[in-house]
Order: sequence, then structure tokens, then C-alpha cells
Amino acid sequence: VRVTAELAGIAFVYMAVTVSVYACVEEGWTFIDARCCTRATMSTVGYGDLHPSDDTLSQMMTILFILVGVVFVFGEISRCVSHVTDPALEYLRGVLERKFPQRAVDIDGDGSADYKVPRGPLVYYAKNLMPAVSIFLLMQLLWALLFRLVEEWSFRAAWYHCMVTATTV
Repeated sequence: VRVTAELAGIAFVYMAVTVSVYACVEEGWTFIDARCCTRATMSTVGYGDLHPSDDTLSQMMTILFILVGVVFVFGEISRCVSHVTDPALEYLRGVLERKFPQRAVDIDGDGSADYKVPRGPLVYYAKNLMPAVSIFLLMQLLWALLFRLVEEWSFRAAWYHCMVTATTV
């Protein structure tokens, strides 16, 4: 709960300041434009559809916003997401471990396993990566479906957008 409150506070202050500055400084930008540019800047995605003007103040502010966003805000968001996803990842890894257990060896003949034979690299990495990749793909699928409904995009366009966004962060 404390982590969530800290994250909410940091993200709120960052977004409020950044959006306010962009909305005031960038001529013709709406609040929504400023918010979209702030999110893209903080996450380093940078779609390019919105960018600060060529004046020095806008560009220097953007550099500052990028540094603060990447170092502080994005790090906190990542930590919060880890608190949510780590239990699911551990659970899924446990399911795979029970489904495909290591071979135990009783070296001294007392009936208890003294040694577990290490898995080959393919099985080891698959067991550890499969849950994370599955959750990642499921989340992108859900976001793509949402974009398809809200933006009336084709599923292919929505999937492409989600995958490009997620993998450039």
C-alpha cells in the first residue's frame, strides 16, 4: 500500500507539472496533447506525432522531463508493476516445476533425494521465461482488443501498436 501511495504521488506530481508546462508553453496544444506527449516522453516511446517546438526552452524542458521521467517515475512504475506480477510469475513457475520436476537422485541409498540433476538449458530457460512471456503477450492482447473497440482500429493495427509500444520501453 505504501508503494502504491508513493507511486501515485510521484506520478501525479510529475504528470501535473509536465502536462501543465506543455499545455502552457506549446502553442496550439490541448490538455490531451500535452498528456499524450508527457506519457510518450516519460516512457521513451516517442511516437513523433507530438513533439516540442524548436525553441530552446521547450527542448531543455523536454530533456529534463525525460531524465526525471525515466529515472524516477518510470522506475517507480516498474517497481509497482513488479509487486503485482511477481506473485503470478512465481505461481506459474511453480506450476511448471510441479508439472516437469527435476530428476532426483539418492546417492547414499537412504531413501531421500540428495541431488537434483540440473536441467538442460532449453528446459531451464523455457520454464523461467514462459510465464513472463505469456503474461506479456496476454497483456498486449488485452490492450489490442481495447484499442480495437475504442479506436475502431483493425486488430492487426492495434496489436502492432501495442507490441511496438511495449518493446520500445
